[in-house]
Amino acid sequence: MAPLPFWHWYDVYVSLTFKINKAATTPPGREYEVSRMDVVGRYKGWRKYRRTVNELSSLSNRELEDLGINRVDIPFIARQAR
Repeated sequence: MAPLPFWHWYDVYVSLTFKINKAATTPPGREYEVSRMDVVGRYKGWRKYRRTVNELSSLSNRELEDLGINRVDIPFIARQAR
């Protein structure tokens, strides 16, 4: 199995840091509401990421070159679009 890419570990780090900080500031009894909203927000972000990746992947190499994008850069650009 191939090692996971850097951006995956970065997402894990950010996610854990956010959960730790959120746990310290969330009022008692509101954890479920906050976590439900967090799931919805993450899902919307993932959908936007996938839409961006699909749109850019559908372009030809020439069209990507006109935009100044390499095919390898598509995941990084899509993460910035979130």
